Amino acid sequence: MNALHGYTPAEDGLTNEQFHDQVRRHMVEAKQLRAQAMHDAARGSIAFLIQPLQRWLSQRRRQRMVHDELASYSDPELADTGIHRADIPAVARKAA
Repeated sequence: MNALHGYTPAEDGLTNEQFHDQVRRHMVEAKQLRAQAMHDAARGSIAFLIQPLQRWLSQRRRQRMVHDELASYSDPELADTGIHRADIPAVARKAA
């Protein structure tokens, strides 16, 4: 008797071979699902590690853009805005 906790394939109208084929298919599917879950988890971990770096780079780009824009102003133009040339780095950091 091929019983699995009291179950026999004949109860579902299956031969032993059909039952074992189903079990093999389910095992293959389970392995594929596990592999996909591991892949998804790895991608999530990588994104978790990369996101702070992306935010920092984005902030640095904004800071550089503000700095470059203010640095292109003449001293009289900067004076009109109330900024001294020496204040440009600090203003750019705050603006980013």
